Amino acid sequence: MFVSTLRSCFYLLLAAFLCVLVLPASAQLPPPGYNSHWRTADGSEKLALEFGGGWDLAMGAARQSETRGWNYMMGAGYNFNRHLALLGEYGFNHFTVPPQPKLSDTIPISGSLHIWSVTADPKFQYFATDRVGAYVIGGGGFYRTSNHSDADNGEANDAGGVNFGTGIALKVSDNSDAKFYAEGRYTWIDNKPTPHTTYIPLTMGIRW
Repeated sequence: MFVSTLRSCFYLLLAAFLCVLVLPASAQLPPPGYNSHWRTADGSEKLALEFGGGWDLAMGAARQSETRGWNYMMGAGYNFNRHLALLGEYGFNHFTVPPQPKLSDTIPISGSLHIWSVTADPKFQYFATDRVGAYVIGGGGFYRTSNHSDADNGEANDAGGVNFGTGIALKVSDNSDAKFYAEGRYTWIDNKPTPHTTYIPLTMGIRW
């Protein structure tokens, strides 16, 4: 069921992205010159806020030790204009670790993997209509990976990491700057001496 849910989210994101490509482009912001203390010269809001959550898909060697995953994230930043923004983001990811055999007996070890992150992430919107936009986003920062199991509770590993991906944003209403967004990002963490942690969070939420 989990795999089916991830597949459905991927198809939804792909279908929405294809819709963006065929929609006619038009101005989606107030005309230039509308700028104030809270808006840029092209009319977009200067302050950026976001809240979201979703599912995680383990990648590479991590698929052998991690199964179901979920995430939530929040962020704030600055919109330089309607195309370019810089976001500071906090994220939390939870993975379930399937039972692993112990060396001393036959009782399996089970647990979870937690990943906290604080990153700086530029966002570039490369396509926009009056209601829909498409963007790329990526950056890097600090990641803390913590294992919680029957045999070990809270062993942590601090490392740097990077992420990059793409998404779409749909304006909630004509009278609001809020947008519903859906995105996927590939994340790579430079864990040492353990193998690198890689995963793709599929996240949906609200962005202003």
